[in-house]
Amino acid sequence: MAKQDERFIKVLNEGSTWTTNREIWVDKTTGVNYLWIASGYAGGLTPLLGADGKPRALHVKQALEVMRRTPPEQHDFSPHLAKCDYFTVDVVAGGHTGTADETSFVSLLITEGEGRLTCGGETVQAKKGDSFFITAGSGAYALTGSCKALLTTV
Repeated sequence: MAKQDERFIKVLNEGSTWTTNREIWVDKTTGVNYLWIASGYAGGLTPLLGADGKPRALHVKQALEVMRRTPPEQHDFSPHLAKCDYFTVDVVAGGHTGTADETSFVSLLITEGEGRLTCGGETVQAKKGDSFFITAGSGAYALTGSCKALLTTV
């Protein structure tokens, strides 16, 4: 890696020495950024250009200043899987009944097993991977069978 008092500094290093390696080098004098790609015994160097065809400077320092680089905060949404100002997500199983009233739709994503979803006198088969959207005001619904689902409401 280049010393900080040298003209070129490496600001990015991706990949590994065993596969393709990508590096970005910055010319501290001109601000031009260069992309170096090495793969096996071959490699290539090119300036990074903007849409106008002119060398493009990366603003790594400014980008790092506005990034939040901390681990995500742990939240306890109990008894919900997730909850925020906009929606709530719960895990439900076959045998779940509910109502899609005028205040919220109901979204069901079947995550395990098989079952049936009944709403408004209509019954449909439900299996892992299926997604159902029950519009607000549709009334009572029931999920039956040996399945689990994510239930989202507003």
